[in-house]
Amino acid sequence: MVEGGATTAEDELMIAVSRLFLDNVDHIQSSWVKYGDTQGLKMLTCGADDFMGTILSEEITKRAGGDYGEFRSVREYADMIRAIGRTPVERSTDYTERRVVDPDADVIGPRLGPKADGTPLLE
Repeated sequence: MVEGGATTAEDELMIAVSRLFLDNVDHIQSSWVKYGDTQGLKMLTCGADDFMGTILSEEITKRAGGDYGEFRSVREYADMIRAIGRTPVERSTDYTERRVVDPDADVIGPRLGPKADGTPLLE
C-alpha cells in the first residue's frame, strides 16, 4: 500500500528523466504552489521550463491545508526567475506566443485589452 506521494527527490528525478526521454513533451511545469519558491525554482534546474506563471493567486491549495499558494506579482516571478540566471518570459496558454519580460519597464505583466479585463489586445 502506498502511503503519501512521491518525495521531493523523486519529483526532481521525474522531471529530469522526463526532460531527457519524453521528446514529445515540449514543456514541463514546476509548481511554486506545490513546492514553494525555493524548490519550485530548483525544479527549473532539473529540466522544467515553466514556473507556473499563469497563477498569480492560488487560494485553493492553501485553504486545503497546503503550505504554499499565495499571491505572486509578475515582478516577483520575474525577479525570482532572474535570481537563478534564467530569463522570464510571458507565454500564452498554448505556448504559441512568448514575450520576454523587460525588467526595466515601469509596469510588467500581461498585455490586457482596452477594458483591462483580460480581453486580448488587438494588434
